[in-house]
Amino acid sequence: MKIVGVIGAGNCGREVYELARKVGEGIARAGAILVCGGLGGVME
Repeated sequence: MKIVGVIGAGNCGREVYELARKVGEGIARAGAILVCGGLGGVME
């Protein structure tokens, strides 16, 4: 089982938000579990 931890800015612009979403999607497609802070911004 692969587990990937991600943290990032709580406030970010649309471009960074979309990049973070795409990275998260790629992690999920690779079969890994994504662990994050769960607050706003890139951790949503």
